Amino acid sequence: MSGMLYEWDVVEEKAHLLIEYPPPFLIGEFTFAPDMSQWLQEERNGDGLSNELYWVKKGENPIHILTNFKRASAPAWSQNSNLIALIGTEIHPNQPAGPQTLSDVENLASYPWDLYMMNADGSNLRVVFSKLGRPYQIRWSNKGQGLFFAGSRPNATNGGIWRLDLETNEIIRLWTYNTFFDLSPDQTQIVIIAHETKDGIERTYPLLAAVPKQ
Repeated sequence: MSGMLYEWDVVEEKAHLLIEYPPPFLIGEFTFAPDMSQWLQEERNGDGLSNELYWVKKGENPIHILTNFKRASAPAWSQNSNLIALIGTEIHPNQPAGPQTLSDVENLASYPWDLYMMNADGSNLRVVFSKLGRPYQIRWSNKGQGLFFAGSRPNATNGGIWRLDLETNEIIRLWTYNTFFDLSPDQTQIVIIAHETKDGIERTYPLLAAVPKQ
């Protein structure tokens, strides 16, 4: 089964096929350039343990990037600057190219990720935050000076949703556990997919909260 990416035309109220990836491509997160002419596409592999990223331009074949990484995920293109953020784990010389044994898989599953930033042309790749556990879903601040993301930090119980100031490296926790989220256009509010268990019944529901001012 192939993966397909569509664009919804709000005027025509019709979906247009942007690309059909060759099987067995399993679509993960994606992020568009501000002019919508190109995007980064995540391919999910091995239950997220060996995800890969592809550069895609309309009408052209996807190009695999960060081929020296063991895994790369959650790309986010800044709407106000020529920068891309992502999470990943680089391959080191003493590591196997991919999980080879059950122990390799277990070690990789618990191994922390790093938060990276690079220019939109792929240059100047660098780590902006290290040792994140189970991270996913990155969002840029409107001014391009900060990042929102979900994940666990060392010594931070249950992880959370975080805001990182890229100029001061100050980081604050906005929510007390990992979960999906999104921000209002002015980024004064955050929608959180909350989870709770009461009387043995699990509930999942959207919750709207205020984002603390910087």
